[in-house]
Amino acid sequence: MPQLTKNMAGFSLIEILVTVAITIIGLVGLASLQLQVTKSVGDSGNRSQVIWMLEDLSNRMKANRIALADYNTDGDTISCDNAPKICSAYHDGSARVEADLSCSNTEQAQSDLWEVACGFNPDVDTYITKSSAVDFIAAPLLSTQLNGGEITVTISWDTRTSGVNADGELVYANTDSLANSRTSLTMVYNP
Repeated sequence: MPQLTKNMAGFSLIEILVTVAITIIGLVGLASLQLQVTKSVGDSGNRSQVIWMLEDLSNRMKANRIALADYNTDGDTISCDNAPKICSAYHDGSARVEADLSCSNTEQAQSDLWEVACGFNPDVDTYITKSSAVDFIAAPLLSTQLNGGEITVTISWDTRTSGVNADGELVYANTDSLANSRTSLTMVYNP
């Protein structure tokens, strides 16, 4: 008796499940890569703003070279709680406020440090007016250290590894020790 052979056509259920599993693993990998790229772009933006702040402060120190020692914070960070006398012109959200021309060199140095580290006058509503690089960085801290004739300026900021959106909803979370990490950038100014 001759044996009949049947040719089977189509896919088996196991082949389909393997294909679906491989596709899902690939898509999860792409989503993870996209999240990492988004975080890297944010960090790159923060780094750009910090470079702008460092250059701004170095130009201010160059313009007020006679009071270079007054820019020294001995490594302590600038407190944004109490604004010093603001010596430069700024916009308060509705009108231009002219510079206070009675500032001494020391007051100018204190004003410069505060403006770079904290933004402009605390009376300005930063929700309406974004006027400096510090308005776009997560929790920046500025410190300076005078060593001989050089002054070392360090700015650090929170690296965003978790957060919430404007509605208070969790955007993405990281529960390990990196959730509150900081990044810093240092510049040495030698007049």
